[in-house]
Amino acid sequence: MEENKAPLPQDGSELYKLIMRGASPFWQVEAAARLVFQVETLRGWLLSNGFIERCEGQSRPYARILFSEALDRVGELNKSGRDFDAYGPGESERAVLLVAVSLVGDSQVGTLRHFMPDLEEDHAQLVAEAMMYAAGFMDATVDPWGNSPGLPGTGPNAVEHKNRNLGLD
Repeated sequence: MEENKAPLPQDGSELYKLIMRGASPFWQVEAAARLVFQVETLRGWLLSNGFIERCEGQSRPYARILFSEALDRVGELNKSGRDFDAYGPGESERAVLLVAVSLVGDSQVGTLRHFMPDLEEDHAQLVAEAMMYAAGFMDATVDPWGNSPGLPGTGPNAVEHKNRNLGLD
């Protein structure tokens, strides 16, 4: 397949079509592509740094996300001590990218536990939905506060966690 230097579409729905076309037929890769597309600031960073490129397939164009290259750039920013918010994606966006890179099978990422706490609420919801999509539950939704009857952290799992940590279980 030969790369086409034609520009990516400006229209979000057309860009999404090309990205998802490039990720198919693998659920996990589709989940990763869908995840980074849904995080607008991360998508913008990937686009502005050339980590999404248009390619010409045998029958129709597609776009691919250069996940490994984006991860390398984030690593460079990290090593140089530069602020992610000023020079790259923010901490939550970086965590989303790491999850996406993990979903496409890049072994550089390591364990999820090291960066999951960096996720903001809306990104955590998207990550959970991406995990469900990657597992074949493509239309699943996630409600971060579904079991909390009032304020966040008041649901049964949060209460049990608190009691375990206080030695009250």
